Amino acid sequence: MEDVTPEILEAIREEFQNAYDSSDSVARIIQKVSSGSATYKDANDYAIIVGDMLANAYKNNLTSDILPDGKMYYNIASRIIEPTMTNNYNIVSDLTAQIQQRLNEKSNIGINAITPKMNKDRIDGIINKVSNAENFDEVAWALDEPVKNFTQNIVDESIRQNSEFQGQAGLQPKIVRKLAGGCCEWCAALAGTYTYPDVPKDVYRRHRFCRCTVEYDPGTGKVQNVHTKGWTNPDLDLERLKTMGIEETPKVHIERGIDVTKEYMNNRFPGQGQIKFQENYNKEKHHNEIKIAQWLHDYLGGDITLLTESKVNGIKMPDYIWRGKNWELKTTTTEKSTNSAVRKGLKQIDVNSGGIILNYKNNDIDINSVASMLDIRMKVSQRDGTTVDILIILDDKLQAVIRYKK
Repeated sequence: MEDVTPEILEAIREEFQNAYDSSDSVARIIQKVSSGSATYKDANDYAIIVGDMLANAYKNNLTSDILPDGKMYYNIASRIIEPTMTNNYNIVSDLTAQIQQRLNEKSNIGINAITPKMNKDRIDGIINKVSNAENFDEVAWALDEPVKNFTQNIVDESIRQNSEFQGQAGLQPKIVRKLAGGCCEWCAALAGTYTYPDVPKDVYRRHRFCRCTVEYDPGTGKVQNVHTKGWTNPDLDLERLKTMGIEETPKVHIERGIDVTKEYMNNRFPGQGQIKFQENYNKEKHHNEIKIAQWLHDYLGGDITLLTESKVNGIKMPDYIWRGKNWELKTTTTEKSTNSAVRKGLKQIDVNSGGIILNYKNNDIDINSVASMLDIRMKVSQRDGTTVDILIILDDKLQAVIRYKK
């Protein structure tokens, strides 16, 4: 039987791209994003447009007549629907991130925009729906409104995740849900302006054919202390991250290294990226490595792969690939043990070095004594031409990140 998938996929992609490239509405929104004047209203409009484009491309290129036995088998559905819906996620999430970043900057909020994860469960649900039917025409509707709804929801999720994160950092963003003509009673009841944290979860939800918009106002950029109700105007999000497990980091006296803690904090993407395990990874043996990988993911973000131990004598693997670099975890208890921990760790990240994570758990240590030990050890052991970051954790909180170049 001839594989019809490549031809159908190419036709859908071509129709979508032609519609996208020739759309004056898309061009107008892109121009507003480039000039920094776009808002979430534009993001909503953009999502509706590209959702319609993909649904039309499906409609015009997928019928039971061109499918084997009139059925969209799973292997066909997954190879057509997943990449095309993923493309919608990519372009809409990228645009919303750019809009969010500009809104943050205009309000003097020193926090990077958060990009929501793709809701793969919804894509899988659509794939399963169309592939379980005996005749595709009976379920063709699943590639219409559900696709549009999925695309709009990317914007809704961006607003939810950014507002919740900023609210937890002490800001008071406002969420505005507006009606789109002829709305139902459920939507009418949700319309209005909400200030974090008093935002019902249903504000971010939408039923089929719902075109209500959810918009975001970052507020003044001022931070309110949840205890004193006093207001401050931060340059960074450091001071209000205690609720998220990260204290304002202590000042560290460093002789040789560079304190890059602020750089790491400015480039945080909490909860973003994926945690993966290399083949044959022994989860039972590496509870601590898994725990710290989750900590990195939740508080700093980025793709993390936990690496399987080498079976070759004399070869030591690093614990992680994090943000494309090799990282080694060393759990230690005292300032003095820092010396041997770093000496061993440097050997394990010799190639493509990212850094070493020193986890002191809840032990009573002096951060400046640790820094002194690091200065000595790095001077002796660091290989020429390398850059190594040392990330220090105490009580599950980031204490400092020190960079050493040689």
